[in-house]
Amino acid sequence: MNKENMNIDELEQEPYVPSPKWKRVLAWVLFVIVCIGIIFWLLGIAYPTWIDSVKEWFGHTF
Repeated sequence: MNKENMNIDELEQEPYVPSPKWKRVLAWVLFVIVCIGIIFWLLGIAYPTWIDSVKEWFGHTF
């Protein structure tokens, strides 16, 4: 029997091996960075002076 005629169950499947933890952590970190960038970008469109407001709120700490 050739591969084209076989069911998915009949094909030999490799066991599931999860990716290393560092790759998963890196993926989540990059995802969060992209989300924060999108939020800042949208804030800049909707409220262009938002960064000045934040600087005023936390001006004494920086």
